[in-house]
Amino acid sequence: MYNNRLSSEAAYDLFCRTSKRSAEKTLNRHDFHEALCSNDVGLSAAQTDALFTLLVGSKDRDTMVNMRLWSTRIYEDGDNPL
Repeated sequence: MYNNRLSSEAAYDLFCRTSKRSAEKTLNRHDFHEALCSNDVGLSAAQTDALFTLLVGSKDRDTMVNMRLWSTRIYEDGDNPL
């Protein structure tokens, strides 16, 4: 987000498009991992899993991230790297 000057919403939309979930606008754990890898975020698989768990507040693999959940956790702050 910081390097590419993306808003929180734009970053989420990019992740959804990257994982081919733009119609659904939701990301499960696998989609989230795919999106981060495809966009060269640079997190390991363990770090990605930990981030997903922090986002959804659950270790349930079937839990989905949606825009509402994303925006409550990923804040707009263009001056500070995420």
